[in-house]
Amino acid sequence: MDSPTDTLAFSVNWGDPAEPSLANQTTYEIIYKSQLAQNLILTPSIQYLKKPALNPNEDSVTIIGIRIRASL
Repeated sequence: MDSPTDTLAFSVNWGDPAEPSLANQTTYEIIYKSQLAQNLILTPSIQYLKKPALNPNEDSVTIIGIRIRASL
């Protein structure tokens, strides 16, 4: 159920680590923010890291996350 406060976003980030032995990393992220109630927001996200700088043994890493924000 979409509402006027729902948001879908996509971002791309490129990083060049200060440590010369680490490779450049590209991160892609998709998030969806949904206002479930007046005081409750749910934000699931998927991040895809291409050539993760701090994990050189992997070609890519996928991270699935969820944020819940409740206010009083």
